[in-house]
Parts: sequence; structure tokens; C-alpha cells
Amino acid sequence: MDEQHLIELIKQAVRDVFAEYRIRRRKERTTVANVSRTVRDSPSTTICLQRFEEFWQVWPKTRRKGKGRALTEWLKLKPSKELTEKILAAVEAQKQQSNWQKENGKYIPYPAKWIRDAYYEDDVTVDDETSEADKVLGPPRIPTPQEEKMLGKIHRGTP
Repeated sequence: MDEQHLIELIKQAVRDVFAEYRIRRRKERTTVANVSRTVRDSPSTTICLQRFEEFWQVWPKTRRKGKGRALTEWLKLKPSKELTEKILAAVEAQKQQSNWQKENGKYIPYPAKWIRDAYYEDDVTVDDETSEADKVLGPPRIPTPQEEKMLGKIHRGTP
């Protein structure tokens, strides 16, 4: 083989690899918009899409991102009516949690992760009511050594 022929073979191999990569990437990005018309218009898919839209509307707006990924996870899950109701109830309950409310919803997971990791199955605990004193004083903390010494004196009754 001459050098020029070898170079052409390498170039073709590189083109083939990149073409395969592009095809794989397109397949990974498949969303409902790319699903064939017959599948997209089937009654079960239409119902699933309607249920997803219900879910999307109740999700907190501050973290309403990655709709395509969330939809992909939703379609994998194919929730029944009962599961959809459970998911919607779980979102509403978790929206009341302090970790979902603090710092403008910074700790709310993205919807795709929430669906994929089945957070709707988690037990939701009710946050304790914060007393007025706690609101004024802030969260409990460990006393400093000086405060510890003063508290010991107060507890013993010595000045």
C-alpha cells in the first residue's frame, strides 16, 4: 500500500466513527416530538402525555427545567392513573417541606431526577412548627466553651 491510499483509509475510518457518533447522539436525544406519528397519537401515549403535563404544572416553577429529560423518564415509567395521583400528591406534600422552600428552592431536585429516583415513594415527614423564640433566636447551636462555663455556674447556682 502506498502512503496516499493509507491516508485515505484513515480519513474514511474517522468519518465513519464521527457519523456513528452523530447517529448515536441523535438517538439519545429522541423525544416525543421524534416518535413516529402512530405511536405519538396512540391513546395510551396521549393519556401519558396529559398526565405528564399535569405533573409539569404542579412542579415548582423555580426548578421547572429539563422538560425533555423529565418527559423521557415519565414515558419510561408509564404511570397509571393511580400512580399519577400518588406522584402529584407527593409533589404537593414535598413542596411544603422546608428544604424545598429555603433559598428560593435551591434544594429541589430537577424533575427528571425526581422521577428517575422515585422520590414520590419517599415518606414525607411534617416539619415541626417553629416557635416564636426559635424564630427570634435562630436554630440551636453548640455553646462555646465560655458559654458552657457560664451555664455550668448558673446550673450550680454559683455567681
